[in-house]
Amino acid sequence: MQSLELKKRDLYLNRLIDQQDNGKLKIITGLRGVGKSSLLFLMEKHLRARGKSVDQIVYINFQPLQRILKTPEKLKEKLSELAPKEGHYYMFLDEIQIMNGWQDVVNEWMKTQDVDMYICGSNRSILSEELDAIKEDNYAQIVMLPLSLPEFIEFNGFMKVEVTQSLLDKQQHPMYRSSINDRIYTLEEVYDLYIKYGGLPILFYVGLEMDRARIAVDGAYCSIVYHDILEVQKSSGQRLITDPILLREIIAVLTEDIGQVVSYTSVGKQLIREGFLNAGKRKSAPAPRTIEAYILALCDAFFFYQVPRYDMKNETFLQTLDKYFLIDVCFRNYLFGMSNDVNRQTVLINKIYFEFIRRQYDVCVGKNGMQNIHFIAKKNNETLYVMVEDEINERNIQKKTAVLRRLDRDDRKVIIAWKCKPQMTKSGIQIVNAMDFLMEQAL
Repeated sequence: MQSLELKKRDLYLNRLIDQQDNGKLKIITGLRGVGKSSLLFLMEKHLRARGKSVDQIVYINFQPLQRILKTPEKLKEKLSELAPKEGHYYMFLDEIQIMNGWQDVVNEWMKTQDVDMYICGSNRSILSEELDAIKEDNYAQIVMLPLSLPEFIEFNGFMKVEVTQSLLDKQQHPMYRSSINDRIYTLEEVYDLYIKYGGLPILFYVGLEMDRARIAVDGAYCSIVYHDILEVQKSSGQRLITDPILLREIIAVLTEDIGQVVSYTSVGKQLIREGFLNAGKRKSAPAPRTIEAYILALCDAFFFYQVPRYDMKNETFLQTLDKYFLIDVCFRNYLFGMSNDVNRQTVLINKIYFEFIRRQYDVCVGKNGMQNIHFIAKKNNETLYVMVEDEINERNIQKKTAVLRRLDRDDRKVIIAWKCKPQMTKSGIQIVNAMDFLMEQAL
């Protein structure tokens, strides 16, 4: 097993540093296991390197304290005990959303203390509307995701290798040598490993060994379900999510066709039709309201991202049939096994979506009459209309660009393809190689 070390996540650390001491509440969100706690430790290391003393930095992980600090008063006592008596300081509160009355405590601390406060949580309840910072728009949200493809390469010890000019002419992308088995991989082969094993940082500590990786991800999955779904429901008093088997089978349905439109009624029917509920006691389809509650609980835990559809002709968001993207395709592999019938383009669309989220775009799905646009991505004053394709070549380029050519819009139009020659078409559509995009090439 590799020695435990704190690997850098510079993208997120730099975003956090940019928000330092700006008077705003910093809220770090993301799936359990993507590295939020590690990011806090990296921020602490950054502060110490710039002269902040250990007394000026307070870190509390509330997961083991949930049953001890049962009241807001106990929570305030704990913060008072650890906070310095005078001077400016930094407070990192990890998973504080599991504590009773935490919002009022954070509100009070932000108003009465000379503190730069950072909180992080693995459930959307961390973005509580009871926080004054949320009401007053005085917060900065840092959305953490699993490893990007470049991070996966770095974390797992792949090193770019020099190749001969003749081989370089044949390869569109660099090649990499594994520090684990000394084998040389193409970038596309590394991407296949990335899809197979996933981007949870914990996998760095077990290496690319399937049995050990499966144990690690199974543990991560169980922790997500217990802490961020079942326990959250219990503490909220709703108790709508009580059946872990049904939860797992709903995941099975949603991951069969990632990124397809979903109705709660059709999910229930598919559960029965495909025999997903045979392992449980249910003999009839769960009610649509039950399906909705389970899916929204998965979204609240950042396991799936719910993406609305935008009707471009009527310029309005549709109220039904949203799409759902899986935070990391590795969960499908670990929960339901590797399958040769996994649609590469479906998986690629899922990855492209999260790469846009990583780049801080607002993303929805487009509907233009009977035509669907994979993504409408907006950032600042820029709008991109994006299609994702398997292959673009001279024979099919007219067909593959047809949907975007029909758009009567002046905004940029982009096709991201697995196999293609990067180019700008005569009609102004940019063709981008998917590997280049996932390797963080700017559009």
